[in-house]
Order: sequence, then structure tokens, then C-alpha cells
Amino acid sequence: MTSALDLASMHFESLYELDAVGRLAGIREPGAGPPPRFALVRTAEGHRSLVRGDVSLDVASRLRILVEAEPPLAASLELPVQREAFRAALEAQAPVGSEYAGPAFELPEDLDAPRDAVRIVETDAHLLERYFEGPMRHLADRDPVFAVIEDDCAVAVCQSARRPSRGIEAGVMTAEGYRRRGYAARVVAAWAAEIRARGHVPLYSTWRANEASRATAARLGARLYGVDFSLT
Repeated sequence: MTSALDLASMHFESLYELDAVGRLAGIREPGAGPPPRFALVRTAEGHRSLVRGDVSLDVASRLRILVEAEPPLAASLELPVQREAFRAALEAQAPVGSEYAGPAFELPEDLDAPRDAVRIVETDAHLLERYFEGPMRHLADRDPVFAVIEDDCAVAVCQSARRPSRGIEAGVMTAEGYRRRGYAARVVAAWAAEIRARGHVPLYSTWRANEASRATAARLGARLYGVDFSLT
């Protein structure tokens, strides 16, 4: 079984681009904005953290000390004990603009692909036009993509949210009129099975306030390995 710390490292690899000295330089997403100034994944085994390239050496050192003092993760919705201290350290250099926190999961190895979740390739792009044309504009970069088709169009989609690395993050969307039908779990299961077949680890993370997304992870038997926290 892959350790929680190794999964945390995969999570960072899937989300971010680093500079030559291992600092945050970009987000592995077409057209994405700048990365957070501080990123942290807490696990029961320890923590992984990164700072952006423009964070001063003094602030980076202070953040590192705070990460070392952060206790092991105990609950999926738990915010860092050092949360306010992390913010204060960054605000010594510049105001904190936004904060993100949410659980991070590994999807199981034994998920079966439901028959009603179909693979979407370039020639099927028209199926996405009604609900997902904007988010799925870079279809080739999202491969593999799976969807549930209803009323002659895709109503739920799971895609590769980031470019390929050891671990690949799931990105799942369901059209508003088709939610609460279990479609999200079906497309994620199909996507995860294909990711495993390609030799990668399927990862799933979400915002802590997104109850529907957390319910999808629970329905699939996803294994919580950590909680993501970032400040920009």
C-alpha cells in the first residue's frame, strides 16, 4: 500500500510545477493563474509543504518551523492547528488573498467500470457541448474522459484534472438537473479503473465544504490520506 506521505508528494506533483530549487512556480493546468504562496498536505504520518518562489527566505524558514510543529492529521475536515500562524507568517510579507482546505483521497484499486460510463474521445466532443463545452475545451489534455450519456448528451463527466504524473487527480462535473442520481460515482469509477490500467495512481480531492463531492468519495470507498491546505 502506498504511504500517505508518498501520496501527498504525488498530489503536489499532479497539481504544481516547481522551479530549479523546488519552489512553487506554476499550476499544471492550461491557462491557470499563479500557484499559492504556501501549500501543505497534512497526513497521519507527517506533512509535505511547498512555498512559492517569491516568498522570502525568512518567511519560508518560519513556515518550515510551523509545519514541523503541526501535529499529525486526526480528522478529514480538521484545519491546521497552526492555521493562524501560517497566515501571520505570510502576512509579514504581503496580505493573504485566499485560503483553500479540503480532504485528499486515493481511489481504490478494485473499482469496476460501470457499463453506462462511456469513454469520450475527440470525435465525441459534440456530446459535451450542451453542459461542458467550456470546461472541456482542452479535451486532449483531459484524457481519459468518461461520461454518463442521457438525452443524447453528456450529463456527468470525469476527466484527468491535471497533466500525467505518478498520481493523477480526478476532475468530476455533473449538470445541475442530473445531480443526486449517483452519476458522479459512476464516471469516477470508470476513470479510476482506466488510470490504474495505465499504471498511475488515481487521486481525488475536494473542498472541505463540498458535501456532495465528499459523499462521492465515501460511496467509492476512497481512502483518505491527507488534507490539503493552501494560502495565496
